This record gives sequence, C-alpha cells and structure tokens, in this order.
Amino acid sequence: MNILLICLMIVLKGASYQDKSDMEKSPGFFVEIRNDSEPGIIKEAFIDMASIRELPIDSVSIKDSEGKPDREWIGINLCLLLEKKLNLACNQIKKISISAPDGYVSVISGELLSNLETGICAFEIKGEAKWPPKYGYMRLLFPQLRAMYWVNSPDRMIIELGEAQQASEHYAFYFWENENFNCLIKKDLKGNPYIAIADILVNLDSFQSPFRILTEDSLFREYGVHDINHRLVLQQEPSGAWKMTGIAVPLGLKTRNIFLLTVQNKVLFLKPLSIAEQEVFHASYVQNIVKNFTDLSNMSLDIVIRDSKRVPAQTIKLSIEDGQNLYRAIDQQRKIHKNIDHVLLTIDSN
Repeated sequence: MNILLICLMIVLKGASYQDKSDMEKSPGFFVEIRNDSEPGIIKEAFIDMASIRELPIDSVSIKDSEGKPDREWIGINLCLLLEKKLNLACNQIKKISISAPDGYVSVISGELLSNLETGICAFEIKGEAKWPPKYGYMRLLFPQLRAMYWVNSPDRMIIELGEAQQASEHYAFYFWENENFNCLIKKDLKGNPYIAIADILVNLDSFQSPFRILTEDSLFREYGVHDINHRLVLQQEPSGAWKMTGIAVPLGLKTRNIFLLTVQNKVLFLKPLSIAEQEVFHASYVQNIVKNFTDLSNMSLDIVIRDSKRVPAQTIKLSIEDGQNLYRAIDQQRKIHKNIDHVLLTIDSN
C-alpha cells in the first residue's frame, strides 16, 4: 500500500514539473500580484496566448512617429484581460512592471496609470498578412504613452495593488554637489564624465529598489529592480543634464536630459534646476506626492548636516499653484547651511 502511494506521488510530482515546463515553453507571461499590507506574493498565474485569444477582440489605431500610415493593432484590451483572467480591476493597481526576455522592463505608476485602460495585447495588424517576428508572440502597447513603455513578447508582469492615503511622510532631498555623490564621477576614454547608477543607489541606501528619473520634457520613467541596472550609467551632457546609457542596454531604457533621480522617498538633484525644470519638478513630482494627503496641514523643512545632526529650518506652506516654491525653499536652505548632507521635507495632514 505504501509503495503504491509513493509511486502515485512520484507520478503526480513528475506531472507537476511537466506542467511547469510546458508553461515556460508556451507563449504567454507569468503574473505576480503583491500588496503592501501583506508580505510576499498574494496571487500568481500564467496567462497563455490560447486563453488570451478567447476574449473579445479589440483594436486601436496608432499614428506612426516616422510619418508612415497609421497602423491598426488588433488584440485584447489589457484591463479586460486582467479582469477576466485574474478578477482584477485596473483601478486597484498602484504600479505595474512588465518585463521582456531581453531584460527590458516597462514600469507604469502614478499619473500614468490611467493609460492602462487603453492598453492592448496586440497579435495582429490590420492589412498585414504576417505578424512581424520582431514583436515576438505579442506586443503590449499603450496608445497614449511613448513607445518606450511598450513591451514586445512580455514574459512577466508584477502588479502592486493600491494603498490608503497617508497622514504623514518624510522626503529627503540630496544635491549633486555633495561630496558623497560628486566623488563617484569617473571619466570615459574620451574624457566625458559619467557615474554608475548602482553607485548612486548604494549611496542612497536603496540598491535593491526601483528608481525613477525625471527629464526636461516631463518624462517620469521608472526602472525596476533588474540585473541590467548594473550596466546603467549616467553620462553628463554639455547642458549639464545627464543621459542614461550603458553597454548592452536596450534602446528603450536610454533617455536624455535627466535632471533628477528618485528612489523610495529620496530625491537626488543632478544639477541646479532651470525655471523650466522647476516647473516640471512641481508638476511631475510635488503634485504627485501632495495628492496622497487628503487634508494637507503643513510642510516643514529640516537641514541634516554630515554629522547627522538636524538643524530646524523654516516651516513652509506650499501653494499648489506656485511651481517653484518648494524647490526654491530647499535650494535656499542648501546655500545657507554649510556641510549639508540633505534637506528633509515632512508633510502632515489633519
């Protein structure tokens, strides 16, 4: 009897391994769902092309950036797919990370989340007899977002669910002139200054965390935790801004005119901000954090010098309409105090 039971367990275990192996070979992607209130993965699944094609067909026409005729992409609406296969509504999502086999990762969060509603898992193009092999088994497109957020042949999707609004929070602002960061600058063979992203994240005590960059044209791009981050570097441009580059880095991860990097609740100003950059900082960063507070009561600044002592600074009231108020207050404190490590912003709500 025991021998029969053991044999049955071996057969079932072998079948389980076979099922997993078959899933990995099938066109499709793995999904992990996480929630801040619960540790680890709360749900996971594998969605294959056969089950995707079972859903009602949708299509979207997207204008070609090179002036070619518009293409009509045919596939399945992303939110419909998540609802039918995972019982998950798009308005529950706080952040979604989509990765491709070559290491490319597209991360959508914050104000970009509304674009999930028009996302489409495309597998046909109207009027074209063959599906282009370069797109893999499927192309995930977001019509209202730049092509750098699109993913060919996605293999994994990590979904983080939303959380309640906050009552109080702290944000630390660092400056490139600080010797802790300035000393990390190296020069390439042509004498161009550059710095490894990994070195910046280590100095911010956030090496194993996703980070975001903000550019002059308001692009707020998030980079997930991935091995490819070890190859990412920032290279300084003549304007003083920085560009993201690196060896064997997918083109979609390369970005120009970067003036700010943020990870967790820490911000690194990579250069003194122009008036235009201050406006982008307010619209893309400040407004995004302020809206997490239902009834904002006050915002205060502390100066933290390098011996870790805090020097109480002015308490400021932030006007949402004033695009430069917060940056100017932070920059003013940096100029007043010597030996500064960072400026700490505390936001409270009633």
